[in-house]
Amino acid sequence: MNQNEITDIHCAAQFLLNQHILIRLGLFAGETGVVWDIMADGRSLQVILDSGKTIFVDFSLVRESREGE
Repeated sequence: MNQNEITDIHCAAQFLLNQHILIRLGLFAGETGVVWDIMADGRSLQVILDSGKTIFVDFSLVRESREGE
């Protein structure tokens, strides 16, 4: 992975900070929550799910939630 790819990943993760997101894959697929923090690796997100659980998930497994979802 080159420096440009790392920067792109970090920018994508930064865009999701404080946004309402949908978990696309994994154990919590289909659940929604808010991105609370970005971990030091720049890929892992701390997400507080609408159910109240706090999870850590790779940014590639989420997408921004649209209104009405």
